[in-house]
Amino acid sequence: MVGATLSWTSRVLCAASWAAMAFGGAPVLPAEANEREVILFEINQLNHMIVPIELNGQAAAEGVIDTAATYPMIDRRTALAAGIPEPGDNAPQISVVGTLGVKEYSVVDIGAVKVGNVVLGSTRAAYNPTMKVEGAASNVLPLNLLGRDVVDFDFRNRKVFLYEGRPERIGGTASVTMKYVEENGLIFIPVRVNREKAFALLDTGSNVTYINPRLAEAARAKTNPEKTKILQGATGGYGALLEITTVRRCAIGGYEFKRADVLVSDPPLFELLGLAEEPAMVVGMDFLSEFRMQIDQSRKEITFTIPYRNMKGLGLKYASDRSDNLGIILGGSATRLKQN
Repeated sequence: MVGATLSWTSRVLCAASWAAMAFGGAPVLPAEANEREVILFEINQLNHMIVPIELNGQAAAEGVIDTAATYPMIDRRTALAAGIPEPGDNAPQISVVGTLGVKEYSVVDIGAVKVGNVVLGSTRAAYNPTMKVEGAASNVLPLNLLGRDVVDFDFRNRKVFLYEGRPERIGGTASVTMKYVEENGLIFIPVRVNREKAFALLDTGSNVTYINPRLAEAARAKTNPEKTKILQGATGGYGALLEITTVRRCAIGGYEFKRADVLVSDPPLFELLGLAEEPAMVVGMDFLSEFRMQIDQSRKEITFTIPYRNMKGLGLKYASDRSDNLGIILGGSATRLKQN
């Protein structure tokens, strides 16, 4: 999407002293053992995921279930509507790592949170008085706050399912399951760009996918000057490197995108993740929303599926990568950036 910007998105790397507050402070209220919980959401015109949330039974707001966050965040407007007082000078602080660097936020008690039919117990969140990303929800719910074995993102039907056990098998689909690496609560998977290996952060809070210059160089990815000019004109310039490259092959989760348009940028995020000198990628909603994504938190596995009936429309066919895992080739139109 040419109009997308690499604005600040909430990603948190919590110190050990905060871990109990992040994950132990907001238990999911008990559900029946076999009950499946459902969260409805929308994907707006800027390709951001938007979920309805309710605080303390009185404040309706919008949020995002963010796979690249490990601590909740609430904006000032939502806090005021829910009767949550502004933090004082002595409020505890937490460092939030975002695309553009690290910011300090006060921590507040936000009471009970309802997301769909999922009710969270009393929890704490970083208090965001000013940060706003165009088109994105500034109330952030980390994946591991939802407290279920499986978080099942059905992007096509705009639903998130939460349940125990193993991911459901979906009939009429091609399916690839792979192990993921969890670092500081963040999910990383192996990817290839033009056959060059790298690790990628999964980020449902980002509307775009981007790679760092190290990966672009190693993969010999060529800049698309026309689309780069359009992008830079639309965003009014950007402090970090920002360009568009069209890669021959981009393999994500056992699937292969052919001639995909990808942003190249070098924001402070990569350095903060320890990936400044390594080939790296952030996989956002422009790619992820093409699939059904089932995250099995108990087994550290992730399953990507796509319906057979959608193959023809997206220009799909079967393929095998070098590790002999089933893969699927997607046409460049799946990246949502128009092809010449």
